[in-house]
Amino acid sequence: PFRAEFSLAPLINFWVRAGVECSPGCASMAHTVGEQVAPAPDLAGIITDPAVLERHEDAVDMLMTAEIPPAAWENAYGAAMVPFQLRGFYATPRMRRDMMDANGRIKGRLSVDDKLVSALRRGYAYMLILSRVYGVDVELDYTPILTVSDSVTGLDRHFRLIFDSQFVDVEVVGEKPPLPDDVRQRLQATLLEPGGLERVLPPDRFVLRGVTFLKAIDVTDQEVLSGLKRDLIDRESIVSPTRFAELQTRLRTLLRRPELRLGVAVIDRDRVLILNYGAKIEHACIFADSVHRTFADYAGSIYHRAALEKKPLFIEDLAAFPGRTTVEEEMLKAGVRSVVVAPLHYQDATIGELALTSPRPGDLNSLQLARIQEVLPLFSMAVQRSVEELSSRIQTV
Repeated sequence: PFRAEFSLAPLINFWVRAGVECSPGCASMAHTVGEQVAPAPDLAGIITDPAVLERHEDAVDMLMTAEIPPAAWENAYGAAMVPFQLRGFYATPRMRRDMMDANGRIKGRLSVDDKLVSALRRGYAYMLILSRVYGVDVELDYTPILTVSDSVTGLDRHFRLIFDSQFVDVEVVGEKPPLPDDVRQRLQATLLEPGGLERVLPPDRFVLRGVTFLKAIDVTDQEVLSGLKRDLIDRESIVSPTRFAELQTRLRTLLRRPELRLGVAVIDRDRVLILNYGAKIEHACIFADSVHRTFADYAGSIYHRAALEKKPLFIEDLAAFPGRTTVEEEMLKAGVRSVVVAPLHYQDATIGELALTSPRPGDLNSLQLARIQEVLPLFSMAVQRSVEELSSRIQTV
């Protein structure tokens, strides 16, 4: 609901102060920035046309080094935005390529719904107003997650968005509205409440002018692992076709392998119960829905070796693997070229195995060991829970 204006004046003022207050090295750089900005007075005004930035490209580049240093230009995700809007006028190459559309708007899916996004934007605006105009500091510690599709793999990538509004000035229109004591005491509770502060501090009494900097930090691994933990808590996570497909998608994202396939096998005495993308699953019961084989069927295979060695076994190219058994030959006929087999343990006992396969040679290798080891305990718990549920059903019958 606020009037927001894009201007580089607060950023220019920062460099002016740096020329006086900072170290000699910083002051020297501030002097250089000042020389670049002096012939471009329109940068200090309200900017509505991106052509203004293009005309003074060198000066803008110098100004932006306050937040986006040259050393981070190629690799960082950063942009200069209209205050409290998801629209940018200036961005690093990666930010523009991966996270912005042709009009400079942020693309992708936020981790919160539109209603909460609006509440957060309004809340952060009031935080700035309360701090700058009334000297009251209120905390709103929430950073949304943006999910975008990778342009190369098509897999999801997750970014934590961090907004820096230190270069936004607040102008009061007319007389400053009073902030009653009873409202002051409840600011934390009413910050995100619809209409909570609008009645006391009308939005039309304030103008937000300056530039907000957005930085995006890749948190794909953390988000995928958190998602796997949530998914595998569900008792049907490894037996429901839909849930199993979601687990496979998350692992593809974690390992950056769009063609990866997931398989899970449960060891039940001398039987091997196979759950994978090819098994028909209807009853949410590992015994009823799995493909059944005997342990002897896998003698000498890579699955047997992984179980004996009690550690993940990587085969970068199955076609070049010596001493293949009928199990590996069947996998080759099915188009599998790269595979990793990892035993699942519970209280030092091997209760099953996790298999990841790819049709591409070299797609899976020991460089991914650290990420795979992080998910093995999660799958072990899910398999053990399913085994215990099977035993409980048998006892009930």
